[in-house]
Amino acid sequence: MAKLKASLIHFALSSVVVGSIFLIIFFAWYPYPYFEIRGAGGIVLILIGVDLVLGPLLTFIVYKPKKKTLVFDLSVIVLIQLAALVYGVSAIYEERPYFMVYAVDRFTLLAEKDVDFSEITGQSLKAKPGIGPVMVLAKMPEDPQERQKLMTEVVFENKPDLDRRPKYWVPYQENLEIVFARTKTLQELKKHRESVAGLVDKIVASHGGDIDDLAFAPMIGKNGDFAIVLERNTGRLVDAIAVDPWLDDDPA
Repeated sequence: MAKLKASLIHFALSSVVVGSIFLIIFFAWYPYPYFEIRGAGGIVLILIGVDLVLGPLLTFIVYKPKKKTLVFDLSVIVLIQLAALVYGVSAIYEERPYFMVYAVDRFTLLAEKDVDFSEITGQSLKAKPGIGPVMVLAKMPEDPQERQKLMTEVVFENKPDLDRRPKYWVPYQENLEIVFARTKTLQELKKHRESVAGLVDKIVASHGGDIDDLAFAPMIGKNGDFAIVLERNTGRLVDAIAVDPWLDDDPA
């Protein structure tokens, strides 16, 4: 009974710590649907395995009320948990979505470490909200020579593509006409991807009921692609559907 009680106390304390961290992860760093898009589940499973399963289990194994090395044994267990927690939280924080970039006809999520901030010209593009990423649009240069230079660098010099070039970024909200000139309707998604037709209907019903108020654009996720559902009048991200978003007439 003493072993079980010690293990349960350990589990309860670990749950409070890990639960508090998960609230930050799921509601600030990776609000829905960015966690699934970013593919951060593996590291979270490590945190759960070490801090909520392995730690209390080891406490149950080593705990003996009169054991001389009990304090040392428990300290080692806590240090292992803390090391796993620091590693996991650091990795999740570094990979959190910092910028959501629309380029040509698709979205890409970038972490802070993926971006050269010295190339960002507008201060508004650096102002990350407390929840979710900064939404920006990567605009092709209008000058033909500059455009050709960009294409040459990407194709032949293996340099970053348009979406990873902050010098070409402009505010997302001010350029929604560019975004919606290339998006597709949810009717098209239902037609070409019948397996998600029911899910599309649920999303539409939960956001006013008019399917014409919404549109979608592809997003390249870490473990698969998504159809990103957008509100037409605001450009706001409404939802994400884990489905092949490249319809039959798409060049991709």
